[in-house]
Amino acid sequence: MSLIHTPGNEPPQGLVSGYFPTSDGLKLRFAMSRIAKARGTVVVLQGRGDFLERYFETFRDLNALGFSAASFDFRGQGGSPRLQKDAFRSNVPDFKLYDDDLASFMKHHVLPDCPPPFYLLGHSMGGCVGLRALQKRNWFSRAVLTSPMLDVNTGRWPKPLARFVAISLARFGFGDFLAPGRPARPLGPHDFAGNDLTGDRLRYDRDQRVLKAAPGLSIGGATIGWLDGAFRSMGELSRIAPGTRLLAPTLIVAAGRERVTVTEACRDFANRVANVSLVIIGDARHEILMEKDAVRAQFWAAFESFLSPPG
Repeated sequence: MSLIHTPGNEPPQGLVSGYFPTSDGLKLRFAMSRIAKARGTVVVLQGRGDFLERYFETFRDLNALGFSAASFDFRGQGGSPRLQKDAFRSNVPDFKLYDDDLASFMKHHVLPDCPPPFYLLGHSMGGCVGLRALQKRNWFSRAVLTSPMLDVNTGRWPKPLARFVAISLARFGFGDFLAPGRPARPLGPHDFAGNDLTGDRLRYDRDQRVLKAAPGLSIGGATIGWLDGAFRSMGELSRIAPGTRLLAPTLIVAAGRERVTVTEACRDFANRVANVSLVIIGDARHEILMEKDAVRAQFWAAFESFLSPPG
């Protein structure tokens, strides 16, 4: 699927896109915005259910700061291949598959085609995937993660019960089924009030216009299999030993009004891992990059300060 251009969501100048192969034969959609005399390249790792068009504004912001930018749609979402008959469901049962998506993108496009040094900007699920990479890959000089998925809000379900149900049902072959209480379809134009993602109506409506033009970019709620994989991946991150250092200094920017992931888990992670710092933006909901201008200004100030340390 080619990139979708809609009024009010213009792509950055010089944006190029295409597909790259994973090691297991999928073709994932990517986009890059390279600028002259760049300070480096920021690799953007999207959250669950995201798609490249949502990050046009982020690309433009990164370009304005002097960075080239590159991103891709993870398998099972956006303009990349769907893995189930119901295209609104995305069952990726093992986050090692996401690890391969990132490694393949780095191999085929970032390392050979983009100006170094390389930086990571990961959101939610992308933050979880990024942290997995930062334990064993030395690709990135620094990393910034927004609302990283270190824990998830399970609502009325006690967390141990939610984890047990996901693991058990996945083992019995129900991985493609929607997790209990999850919607079969994504949020629509009339779901802004009370949403957990953003307080910015204009950016919410902007994304809805993209989905109206290309409904196939969206997915519905999490599946049992995906949730099982998420719990296992988050469990691995929670067991990182105190004092461990990631392979790049990392800044977590968490949301004070978080209801999707868990901000306290970000605080615990930053306290435990040696070279991880934490900033909490009090008025932000989960999708900090899609929030109101005042929230985004705080984020970009923290981003620029972290990537340009004194001396």
